[in-house]
Amino acid sequence: AHARSRGMRVLGPNSQGLANFATGAIANFATIFGEVAPQDGPVAIVSQSGAATAVPYALLREQGIGVRYVVATGNDADLTVAELAGAVAHDPAIRLILLYLEAVKDPPMLARALRYVPAAMLTALIVPMVLPGSPTVVPEVPTPKLLAALVAGGVAWFTHSTLKTLVAGMIALWLLQALAARIG
Repeated sequence: AHARSRGMRVLGPNSQGLANFATGAIANFATIFGEVAPQDGPVAIVSQSGAATAVPYALLREQGIGVRYVVATGNDADLTVAELAGAVAHDPAIRLILLYLEAVKDPPMLARALRYVPAAMLTALIVPMVLPGSPTVVPEVPTPKLLAALVAGGVAWFTHSTLKTLVAGMIALWLLQALAARIG
């Protein structure tokens, strides 16, 4: 509140930092930028976890795909993933935004940012995270993540709404995890 009252915004706490490869500005302590050469491109990575920015950055760069923004927000005390996703979505050079959320602190802002993401794209990004190893390998016992992803995929298919897909998937995951905890 003190910083904002003086016209300043705060990233963090517990933030790994940010990088803008269009300008060359790197205010991030991740070593990955020294290990895998930066290149400006059509992708933005916005995450509450530093590890969830470094890994996709490295994978994209190893495939020759440039990344324009890498932002790890940490605990979102002031600036949130939703705000930053909305900000990078307004950059006409951005074609893909990778988001990693541990908590949603500003649902209306996230809903505005997600208007730029088709529901089918969101589902395509979620599926690799819930299937172990190869996408052709399905676990013998369905996990809460897998079942929640199936719910989210169904909602995306029928509603074509990113917000409804996200909400349905999160609610299904929470309920299935609670059920698994009671049973197990």
